[in-house]
Amino acid sequence: MSRAILPHDSFHAVDARPHRVREDELEQQVAALQREIVDLQTQRRRDMATARGLGEALQSLRDGTMALRAENEDLRRRLAGHEPRPR
Repeated sequence: MSRAILPHDSFHAVDARPHRVREDELEQQVAALQREIVDLQTQRRRDMATARGLGEALQSLRDGTMALRAENEDLRRRLAGHEPRPR
C-alpha cells in the first residue's frame, strides 16, 4: 500500500519552540515600561492641574458675565426711568 503525499509533507521542519528572550532584555523592557508609566502619571497630573485651572478660569468668566448682565439690567432700568415721555 502506498502512502498518499499530503501538502504538509512537503514543508521543511521548522523549530516551533518560542525564541528565548534574554533576561537582561526583559529587564530593559520592564525598566522602559516603568519609565513610561512615570511619564504618563506626570502628564496626567499636569493635565489635571490644567483642567482645574481652566475650570476656575471658566467659573471666573461666568461670574463676570453674570455681574455684567446684572449691571446692564440695572442701567437699563435706570435709563428707562429717565427717558423723556413721547408726546
